Amino acid sequence: MALQSALDLLLTLLAAPGASGKRNEPVRDSTRLVKLLFLLIREGGFDRFAEEFGFKKDYAHDFGPWSGQVYDYAETLKQIGMISTQDVAKAETEEGIDDIEWARQFADPSIRVAGTVTVYKLTENGLKIAGKIFDSLPEDDKKKVIRIKSMFNSWPLAQLLEYVYRRYPEAITKSKIRERVLTKSMFGISPEMPKFKRDEEDFRDIE
Repeated sequence: MALQSALDLLLTLLAAPGASGKRNEPVRDSTRLVKLLFLLIREGGFDRFAEEFGFKKDYAHDFGPWSGQVYDYAETLKQIGMISTQDVAKAETEEGIDDIEWARQFADPSIRVAGTVTVYKLTENGLKIAGKIFDSLPEDDKKKVIRIKSMFNSWPLAQLLEYVYRRYPEAITKSKIRERVLTKSMFGISPEMPKFKRDEEDFRDIE
């Protein structure tokens, strides 16, 4: 059964196994969560949800592709007991940058203090529901979700940002950290790095 909404896509992403091979592998930091969903839409074949997430028009923000809807959906799922969140200490300079965008746009007093980021994970009940959605997907869609999560959820965030920034220049026209991300190159990624390969090719071919 095909996914019916952007909310389904978020649940599917959280339910899917990552590099660990285990279902419900946590996603660390809102910034990573937003970028993973962006890549599912742009490279995973789920572009029909681009508009629902706000990735269709003027989605370039201070820190690259950004979606306030992701925060809204995550908060809704948390309130109904389908996901749990945990605030943990920042481990990378780049972590938490999308929270800055959220606070700037909405003056949200609930935004955590600088120095911590959120880890997202399905609750037991959430996994039951999201697992059923994931299991109902066509095999091709399952592979796409698993492959994107397995690769990009395990990368350091700085490496993930560099990948997105190099591949989608139209999404970073307003970024305040563009030069820093693109000149840092701490992982040896060059502008000629091949684009993420779809399911007919092994994602492990990407260096």
